[in-house]
Amino acid sequence: MGLARDDCASLKFRVEGQSVVCAVLLSDNPPTIKDDTGTATLCSMPTNALAEVGDTCLFLFDCSVQPPKCLRVTAIPHDLAPVMQYQLMKFRGSEVKSA
Repeated sequence: MGLARDDCASLKFRVEGQSVVCAVLLSDNPPTIKDDTGTATLCSMPTNALAEVGDTCLFLFDCSVQPPKCLRVTAIPHDLAPVMQYQLMKFRGSEVKSA
């Protein structure tokens, strides 16, 4: 399975592969992320994560373990959040067509 895209609400339902979530880092203790669909609390953050609370980020998750494990965090400009939402919408459209 290739790279998937999710939001905070749908991430908990993905049980295989890797997925990217675009969200704001709400807290670093415990690590919590937030988007338009809600929040997700992470087990841990990667040790090399350079994001700060309040940053919009791309979070890469390994979904083959439950709860999904955050592998990488990349801070992005907040202006890119709508682009990431569009990519999520396109991904969901392609998922429905292939099902």
